[in-house]
Amino acid sequence: MITVFFGILFFLILTFLPSIIELKRPMDPGPRIIVEYYHTYLRDLEIEKSEESELKANVSILGEIVAILAFLPDLES
Repeated sequence: MITVFFGILFFLILTFLPSIIELKRPMDPGPRIIVEYYHTYLRDLEIEKSEESELKANVSILGEIVAILAFLPDLES
């Protein structure tokens, strides 16, 4: 019983030892201020969408839906 306790305690110490050492002596200097950061929003990006390609995509999706719906009555029989 006591061996299991010390085994679990040893496992926890071994697991969390690297994070404890990192908290005592951090390797990086920490957060820094980012200067000249420009926000880019999606509305600022100009993305041209072709209506023809959207129509083709809609037709292909519609074809897949029709194929699935045509297959469903066969499942009941």
